[in-house]
Amino acid sequence: MPERFSGRDLSGHAFSQADLSGMDFTGSNLTGATFVRVKLDHADLTGAILRGVRFTHTSLVGARLCGADLTRAWLRGASLAGADLSGAKTPGANLRQADLSGATMTGIWMYSATLSGARLPHASLVRADLTRADLGETDLSRADLSAARLIETDLTGARLVDAVLRDADMLWARLRQANLAGADLRGVRLFQADLRGAHLEGADMTGADLAGAKGVSGVSGSPDDWTEVEE
Repeated sequence: MPERFSGRDLSGHAFSQADLSGMDFTGSNLTGATFVRVKLDHADLTGAILRGVRFTHTSLVGARLCGADLTRAWLRGASLAGADLSGAKTPGANLRQADLSGATMTGIWMYSATLSGARLPHASLVRADLTRADLGETDLSRADLSAARLIETDLTGARLVDAVLRDADMLWARLRQANLAGADLRGVRLFQADLRGAHLEGADMTGADLAGAKGVSGVSGSPDDWTEVEE
């Protein structure tokens, strides 16, 4: 059986060059801990306190981080493919260039988090709160962002091909040069969003609110009824 670290106070602990795959860290306090070249694949960190933790060259493929507190955690370039971060808190966290392919992130709170250059194809971000997050140049192809909050979120140059953004709140979002080809934008709220230079070929914008949005005109449900405007 895997070693159990559940419920333990491991704040400030330094983990280095270890294989901790499948380990149980549920409910543990890892505030300020460091993980350097550690393998945490399929580890269970459900409900763990990971505030300010630094993951350097660390793999968390398939790990469970449901309800974990990752406030201001450092996960730059981390491997989180297939991980479950449902209900996790990551305000101010650095996930720049992280791999979150196929990750489950339902209801995650990512206020002001940095994910620029991250890979999130096929990720589930249903009801996620990404308010003021930096998602510039991210790959969100075929990701599900239904009912997500993307208020004042930076999606400059992001790839959202065939993504589902149905009923998402994208007020004041920055989508310059973003690729939304084939995206489901039904009922999305894009009040005063910046869509200049965005690619919207084949996107379904039925019922979308584009009041004050920059970069589009004459938008309705059919691509034949709207045009992109360069400014």
